[in-house]
Amino acid sequence: MRLTGITPLSEEHARRWAATVVHVRDRVLGNPMLLDGSVALDEAFGLLASRFLETFPNTVLDEVTRRGPARTPALPARLVRRVTEHLRAHAHRPVDPTELARLTGAPARTVLAGLRRAGTDPATVLWRARLHGVRDDLRATGDATAVERIAGRWGFVRPGGFRVAYTRAFGETPEETAGR
Repeated sequence: MRLTGITPLSEEHARRWAATVVHVRDRVLGNPMLLDGSVALDEAFGLLASRFLETFPNTVLDEVTRRGPARTPALPARLVRRVTEHLRAHAHRPVDPTELARLTGAPARTVLAGLRRAGTDPATVLWRARLHGVRDDLRATGDATAVERIAGRWGFVRPGGFRVAYTRAFGETPEETAGR
């Protein structure tokens, strides 16, 4: 990958880039509870990298534009199950796309596109598994004051958004879960 320009592709791209940098700086790097090797730190740097690639002209964007969207076939059901089980079992730590490539024997980009074509979004699988991980940890600790720390360890860095998602998923607040 090589940069082919230093000006964002549009004003909207520039706004999203700036918002992402502020988010990572203030909500992730500015929160000492998230700097302990948590999933949140890995997710934040992944977000920065992907936002950077979509914001500034580069050879990756040039190639995608030149070729057009690739048509990757859906992964076979057995591989979808295998990858999904792997994501759920390893949701407590950062999961690298190269892991999925090793697991399936296909290039990472092909695996991710094949999962989506099969109707499985790996990010959603991880997100749900991490919500369940928070729930399990809250039940184990029984400490309602530890909600933000536990949520951050599982990669949830926006407390308000996390609480809404958690309550929708489980029908109770994280503090209620911890209090049981």
